Amino acid sequence: MNKTETEFIELKEIASSITSVIWKANTDENLNLSNTYVSPVADEILELPPGTINNSWEKYFSYVNPDDLPKAIITLKKSLTQTDKVLSCDYRMIKNNGETIWLQSAGRCKKEDGKMQLFGHSIDITERKKLEIELIDHKENLELKIKEQTKILEKNLKKTEEQSKYKTVFLNNVSHEIRTPLNAILGFSNLLLQREDICEQAKKFAVIINESGENLLKVVSDIIEISDAQTGQLELNKEEFCVNQLLGDIFEKYFGHEILAEKYILLKKIDATESLTIFADRHYITKVFDYLIDNAMKFAQEGTVTFGYDTQKKTFFVSNTGTEIPTEKYEQIFEPFRQADEGLNRAFGGTGLGLSIAKAVVNKHNGKIWINQNDNLITFYFTLNTLK
Repeated sequence: MNKTETEFIELKEIASSITSVIWKANTDENLNLSNTYVSPVADEILELPPGTINNSWEKYFSYVNPDDLPKAIITLKKSLTQTDKVLSCDYRMIKNNGETIWLQSAGRCKKEDGKMQLFGHSIDITERKKLEIELIDHKENLELKIKEQTKILEKNLKKTEEQSKYKTVFLNNVSHEIRTPLNAILGFSNLLLQREDICEQAKKFAVIINESGENLLKVVSDIIEISDAQTGQLELNKEEFCVNQLLGDIFEKYFGHEILAEKYILLKKIDATESLTIFADRHYITKVFDYLIDNAMKFAQEGTVTFGYDTQKKTFFVSNTGTEIPTEKYEQIFEPFRQADEGLNRAFGGTGLGLSIAKAVVNKHNGKIWINQNDNLITFYFTLNTLK
């Protein structure tokens, strides 16, 4: 036995000890095969008697699933035109017992001295394919569940939107029903206060009725405002106006306020540059200042309530000296019906709607509102996108 024959036998022994099927063949451009070789591992994988395949590619291909055979042949033919490039193909084979398994063949075509040779290997990928199929099934089931949940969410969202509309209609009706008699009460209490022939006690009662009525009217308005904000029905009527004129009007409204007098609090206004104008909803921006200044007066201790425009930071602000707000409640106080002090015995009243409405208005202007504290100085800042 010469050296070449010995090396060939050794190579066959090596190929038979590898779990992959090793194969090779000489071919021409029409895929006419000759001098074919298929390692004995093919018989083991297909659970055939030893020597069944016997280096025959034809016999090997006879066990390929008929549905997958065309793509396997196409891959082989493609390799003839893409020499030295490794191509692969996944296909099913039918074992001797009828069981289906998956194999992956990878190989290339080598062209040398006008001769072409195919060689490569095939491995059993059945377990990997099972996992892939399970993953695909899981993905499809997951997508189906997502679609089902999406439909449920869309249905619930539609229901919520309808309920929100009904709630808005209900609140508007309730608001009308409350405001009508309340305005009558306020009107008569004002008439009583204008009379000179009533006693001091009756006058005191009239003042209480008037103040309580105004507070109730404000609560009703706040509830309507937050309802509109939550249902996306808050509509802006933007116009261009002078910032300093707005600040001046607000100062006149609050100057001499009884709460400022009772607490010995000084009200200060910081103007912007004279030429500064903005394009926004003046009515709602005034309300933002009202909520913030009312909040500042409520929680302020002796000192100053300052509001206006910070030209350097390009922000509106309201500040006061008062009780420190815990940092973990910075976001909470902007939520509807939430306050910094939520205990049953809290020192200050209020519905907890003012700051949430202020935030909704600022957000509607594509702006931002936040709180900053420095020792006992509490400052609310807000910005507005005032582009036309």
